[in-house]
Amino acid sequence: MQPHHSRVRLRAQPDRHQEPPPQLPLGHPGRGRVPGHHKATLADCERVLGSDHPYTLASRNNLSLAYQEAGHLEQAIPLHEAALTTCERVLGPDHPDTLLSRNNLASAYHRTGDPQRAIPLFEAVLTSCERVLGPDHPTTKAVAANLLSARVT
Repeated sequence: MQPHHSRVRLRAQPDRHQEPPPQLPLGHPGRGRVPGHHKATLADCERVLGSDHPYTLASRNNLSLAYQEAGHLEQAIPLHEAALTTCERVLGPDHPDTLLSRNNLASAYHRTGDPQRAIPLFEAVLTSCERVLGPDHPTTKAVAANLLSARVT
């Protein structure tokens, strides 16, 4: 992916939530909502750039993260899985954005309370990050923290 000042970035952040985040009170206007701009951005990227463009992949990842943060894991996980499959096909299995996508899917599995799927995926992505990015890279460190969190919860 080429640098661009308005580029949407995939993100690897430590999974700081050992339990799902608390829900907003019933009746709160923001409860369960996913920001519409993520949906609109993905639709625009797919229409203008195509479904395999790296910016479209990043946009799909961002929408899945928004669903995840809103507590809609049933919608987030299929998007994470689709994003990962496309990243692997288009960018290759060792591309940094593919590694981030794999981390994000593992984080979603962890958030659902499914360590049998989360931990092996975190282990695999950590091994790849160490090999591709090095042990001191911020993404490698974030994935290691996510793996540790998944193992202790």
